[in-house]
Amino acid sequence: MLADTALVPDDAAGLGRGSTMRTADSCVSAKRAANGSIALFLDGPSIEGHHLDPGWADEAFGLERRFWAGIQLSTIELRVPDRGIMDLLSASARTLIQAREAPASTLDAHLLTEAARYLGHADQARERLEAALQRTQPDRPGPIASLEETAICIAMMVRQQEVSGTPELTPRDAAFLRHALIRMAELRGQSGEYGAPSASGHGRPGGEREELAARLWALTAVSMVARCHGVPRALQLMAARIKTALRARSGRRVWRDLQLANGGGTSRSVLGLTQAIYPGEAFAPDDPLVSRLCTLLEAADDEEGIPSDNARLLPHAASFYADIWLYAGRPDKAIDYLYAFADHAAPTGVWSYAAGAAAFVRLVRNLLVFERGDQLELLAAVPSNWLHPGAEIVVQRTPTRFGPVSVHVSVDAANEVHLTLEADWVRPPRRIAIRPPAATIRVRVDGRRIDGRDECLVLRPASKMTAAFARAQRREPVVGHAATKAALRAWTVFSSAYPFKPDIRAYRQYPLESDGPAHDEYRAILAPWFHRRRIEELEPRIRAVATDVIAGLASAGRAEAVHELALPMVVRSLGVTLGRPQDVDEWLSWGVEINIVHGRRDGRGTDAYLGRVFDEVGLQPGDDIFSHIATSTLSGRPLTQRDRFGLCSMVLTAGRAAVVNLLSGAIWVLASRPSEQARLAADPALVPTAMEEMLRYLSPAPEMDRTLLSDIDGFPAGSQVVLSFVSANHDPSVFHDPGTIDLSRRPNHHLAFGNGPHTCLGAHLGKLEARVLLEELLRIVPHFEHDGEPEISWQRVGDTDVPRDFMSVPIRVVQ
Repeated sequence: MLADTALVPDDAAGLGRGSTMRTADSCVSAKRAANGSIALFLDGPSIEGHHLDPGWADEAFGLERRFWAGIQLSTIELRVPDRGIMDLLSASARTLIQAREAPASTLDAHLLTEAARYLGHADQARERLEAALQRTQPDRPGPIASLEETAICIAMMVRQQEVSGTPELTPRDAAFLRHALIRMAELRGQSGEYGAPSASGHGRPGGEREELAARLWALTAVSMVARCHGVPRALQLMAARIKTALRARSGRRVWRDLQLANGGGTSRSVLGLTQAIYPGEAFAPDDPLVSRLCTLLEAADDEEGIPSDNARLLPHAASFYADIWLYAGRPDKAIDYLYAFADHAAPTGVWSYAAGAAAFVRLVRNLLVFERGDQLELLAAVPSNWLHPGAEIVVQRTPTRFGPVSVHVSVDAANEVHLTLEADWVRPPRRIAIRPPAATIRVRVDGRRIDGRDECLVLRPASKMTAAFARAQRREPVVGHAATKAALRAWTVFSSAYPFKPDIRAYRQYPLESDGPAHDEYRAILAPWFHRRRIEELEPRIRAVATDVIAGLASAGRAEAVHELALPMVVRSLGVTLGRPQDVDEWLSWGVEINIVHGRRDGRGTDAYLGRVFDEVGLQPGDDIFSHIATSTLSGRPLTQRDRFGLCSMVLTAGRAAVVNLLSGAIWVLASRPSEQARLAADPALVPTAMEEMLRYLSPAPEMDRTLLSDIDGFPAGSQVVLSFVSANHDPSVFHDPGTIDLSRRPNHHLAFGNGPHTCLGAHLGKLEARVLLEELLRIVPHFEHDGEPEISWQRVGDTDVPRDFMSVPIRVVQ
C-alpha cells in the first residue's frame, strides 16, 4: 500500500500476527503515487530505501494475504452478497481461529465467546468462558474494578447460557453467579449516588466516574440474569431486586456525569450504558435516556462514522453502538457503523486483533437476526444493495435465546424477496418481526397473501415459515425524448420528493427533493443567485478564474484535465457565485464526488462545514448566500436548520460532478479532434454551439430518479423509475445520427439540464463555466492533445458507447 501521508504504527503489544497499521487519510494507487509516498510493513523484512517501490510493496502484501488465506476455515455460518463484507467475515474467522493468547480484558473475552458461537465454535466459546470464570474473583481487592469485571463476566455467562440450548446453568456456573450477586449487592450498598463504591480521586480523564461505569455494567448483568430462563428462580429474584435498586437511581444526575472521555465517544461509562440498554434492555426504546444516548453518539461521529479521536474504530464501540441504533429503531445508522467498521480493517483485509474480528462477526449477525425481549427480529438492518436479483443471504443455525435459527433470503429475477425461516425452538419467541424490504407492495406468508406494508411485519412463531415480498420494479427506465420531457413536466405523477438512495442526511436537498408549492418556495429563495442576468454580470470574474486555472497548463506544458482544470474551475466559479471565495480550498478538498467517503455515502463532512458557516453568519452576516439563507423565510416562518442545510447541500453538491464531467468531456472531445479544435480556436464565436452539442452527446447528468404517485402503464404507485436524459438526447427521432458528435448541430433541443419545474437551477452558470473555460483554453493553448490514455467509464445507448464518467484526462500542449 502506498500512501501520501505517513502511516502511524499502532501499539503492537499483544495484538497477534495481524497487520497493526492505522489507515491513512487517503491512499493512492501504485501508478499514481505522490512525491514522498512511503510504505510501512510491520510483519515483513527490514525495509531499506531501495525496497520502497510499488512492485516490492505488492509482493510484500501478497505474502501476507496468502498467509491468512492459508488458514483453514470451518463453514462460516453467515453469508451475505457483499464481497467486501464477506471477505472481512472470512478474515474475522481466520483471526479467531489463530487467536490462542488470553484476551486482554474480560470484555474482549465476552466478545470472543459470542462470536465463536455465531461461527459455530461452541467448544471454543466454552473454553473462553471457563478461563474468564477462573480469572474473575468477585471479592478480590479493588471493589470498582471487581464490580465491573464481575458484571461483564456475568453477562458473558448468561449470554452463553441463553444461546447454548441447555435448560439450566451448570452447578459450577450457578455457584459463581450466586457468589457474584451477593457480592454485587454488598458493593451496591456502599454508595448512595451511583449504587457502586466511590472511586478515589476525581475519576477518569474527561470527568468520567469509574463507579458510574461499574454501576451500568452491573445493571446490564442483573437485567440479563432476571430474564434468563436457565437461571434458578431464586437467583432471578435476587437479580431483579438489585436491578430495581440500580434502575431507580437513573436520572438527570447520572446523565449529567455521563460524558465523552476527551471527546472521543468511547468512554467506559458510555460503553456501559450501551450494554445496559442492549442487551440488558434495562431501558425501553422510547426511554429519554436512549434518545439522549443517540444524540450523544451522533455528536461523537466524525465524517467517517467513527469516534473523532480514534484513528481506527474501537471494535467494542462499533458493535455496541450499532446495537443501540437497532434497538432505537434506526437501522440506517446501524448499517452506517457496519461500513465504517469495514473501512477501518487493516490494509491487507484482515483484522489486527481478535476483539476486532469478534466485534465484526457480532455486528453482521445482529443486523440479520436481532433479539429484543421476547421478540425475534429478522432482516433488522439489511443494506439495500444486498437485495438485488440473484442475491442470497444465509444465516445457518445461529444461536439465539429462543433456540438455533436458520434464515435463507434470496431475490429472484422479478425483484421478489423470498425468506425461509427454520428454527429448533428451545423457548419460542412471543412473536417474530420482519422488516419488509424497501418498495414492498405485496406480502405473502406461507403462501397466503396478507395485508400490510408497514415498517415491521409481526407474525406468530412457527418452526418453519416462508415469506415473500413482492417489490415495485426498481429503476424502470423512461426512455425517449418525448416521454422523458413529458415525465419531467408531470410532477403530480413522477415525484421528486422520495429519494432512492439510503438517506445519509437528516434533511432533503431542497428544492431538488420536493414538489409543487413547496418546491416553488424553496426555489424562489435560491433563484436570484442563479438568475441569467446575475450570472452574465459575473462573467469577467469567472473568466479570470479560467485564465488562472489554465495558466498552470500553459507553464507546465501538461495537466490532468479532470482534477487540475475542470474541478478547480467549477469550485472556484462557485465560490465567486456564492460569495464565499475564502472557502474554495476546503471545497476543493471534498473532491469531485461530495459525500462519498471510502466508496460509501457519508454527509457528515458537509454537515460540519454548514454548521460552522451558519454559526459564523449568525454572528456576522455578509453578502454571501449563506447569510441570505439564514435570514430567509418559508411561508412567513423562519427557516429551520433542516431547511437551511437542505438548501445549502443542494447548492454545494447538486451538479458539481455533472459540470466537472462536462468540462472534462469537452476537453476530451477537442483533444481527440484536432481539426475541430483548430476551427474553434480560429473562430471563438462557434464555441457556444459546440458546447450545446457536447451537452447533448455527453449528457453529464445522465439520469434522474422519480417515484410514481399513481399507477401508470402497468407500473403501480410506489414504483421507482429513472428518467434517462442520455437516452432522450440520443433519440434518433429528434437528433439525426445521434451517435455522432456534430459541433455545428442546430437546432439542438437536448434535455441535459432537464425540463419543466425541475429544470436545473444552475444551468446558466454551468453553460458559462464551460464556454469561458473552452474560450480561454483555445486562446491560451490553441493546440493540445492527449498525454496518455484517459480513464473513462462508458454506457451503452442504443448502438453507441457514450462516456459516463471521466476519472482522468491527461493532456499536453502541442508547440
